[in-house]
Amino acid sequence: MQANSNNATSRPDATTHQTVALSSEKELDRLTQLNFEELKEEEEDDAYKLLELSSADAWSMGNTLRSSALALLSRRRDVTKPGLVFRIQLLSGLVLFQISLGAESSLRLMEMVEKKINVVRTYSHSSLAIGRKLLQQGRSIDSLGPEYAAHGGAFPIRVAGLEAPVAVVAVSGLDQETDHALAREAVREIAERQKAARAAKGREEMDLSKKQV
Repeated sequence: MQANSNNATSRPDATTHQTVALSSEKELDRLTQLNFEELKEEEEDDAYKLLELSSADAWSMGNTLRSSALALLSRRRDVTKPGLVFRIQLLSGLVLFQISLGAESSLRLMEMVEKKINVVRTYSHSSLAIGRKLLQQGRSIDSLGPEYAAHGGAFPIRVAGLEAPVAVVAVSGLDQETDHALAREAVREIAERQKAARAAKGREEMDLSKKQV
């Protein structure tokens, strides 16, 4: 399931999703200070684990990400807005959602998204975390090879009960901490919605069972 900036609102649910809160400057500053171990611990937290990942979940996550990015760009004072590329992709390679925004989006950004995704596919951690690990080892973040980009923006999508990630959400076009935060918060938003829906269903089933007694 793919979309472009011209038809992303053609689906009936494209305008009904909630927009995740934009990361504050304080949060972005915090991200610049985190090392590999801290980033790894954060992304493996239950808050970022889905109950499942369906194509509908990917569509909702992608549109949440799109709205958050548009809101962020609307607040920028730049005359020329940067181009952005988003992708949600299973680690098997299947692309579930893809969109580009802005006149400045380009093949270069598409290639950067692919390279960031390769980092997650190979190392099972966010591209920002792996970049920090390289720096802690005294290596360049570009030292993994031409097919990798250990720059922030690709975040693993994990499902509760599974050890390894099943997919990745990737953003490219802004600074690496902002790219990372946008991807991370889109995952957290869907995880929260799923857990809230399950809890509500559980309460409904409990109420129904009480009525039947």
